[in-house]
Amino acid sequence: MRRVQKRKLTGLTVEALPHGKELLMEGAAKATRENPKRVTGKGRNSAGRRNHATRAAAAVQVKEEEMAGDKKLLATAVRAVKEAGRIHLKYFRRLKSYGFKEYVTNIVTKADLESEKAIKDIIRKTYPSHGFLAEESGEENSTGEYRWIIDPLDGTVNYAHGFPLFCSSVAVQKKGVTLAGAVFAAYIGELYTARKGKGAFLNGKRLWLLRLLDLQIAHKLCPRVPRAHRLDRAFLARLLRP
Repeated sequence: MRRVQKRKLTGLTVEALPHGKELLMEGAAKATRENPKRVTGKGRNSAGRRNHATRAAAAVQVKEEEMAGDKKLLATAVRAVKEAGRIHLKYFRRLKSYGFKEYVTNIVTKADLESEKAIKDIIRKTYPSHGFLAEESGEENSTGEYRWIIDPLDGTVNYAHGFPLFCSSVAVQKKGVTLAGAVFAAYIGELYTARKGKGAFLNGKRLWLLRLLDLQIAHKLCPRVPRAHRLDRAFLARLLRP
């Protein structure tokens, strides 16, 4: 009878027998011949790691494509509001007449109609299949995933009366979720932009919210808000210049 080697911790194993490793290798080869699809634990782990890495890489690629798509959407919105702003300035304080919609304070001007058309033309060149929800022309092609929300001239009453606080506003949604938007106040030169999850910006500078942790401090600050936001003389003169 063959002599069995003893091990201190593991007791008797196949490896402890003479030629034990050869026996294990022979058994593994036989199992592989009987079932070629069977892989060892190490092989399964390696395959699992490869699959996980492939899925992770695919997820990263999809995320990068989504981010690139959102940037392109925002760039289109910026082009659209800037073109609308150019039209606003062309007609500002030069309007000879304007019309009314449902009631007398709901004014519509030539600048409203022309800037809305320009915005939609810019968007259609890049995204011909996208839909619209616009203030003047209403809803169009609303069956797709993407829809552009357009206010070609926000502050028409101010605009029609020569007061220079007005803007154009464009946002884009995918399945009802807003992805990007831009607001341009042409007369004062302020461009507001935002992308979902990426914050908001004014003329390229990040905007931040003030977080007040103490309600008593917030209460004390409230009476000072109108004073803090009072227009200074230089800004008021800039707004009212002919």
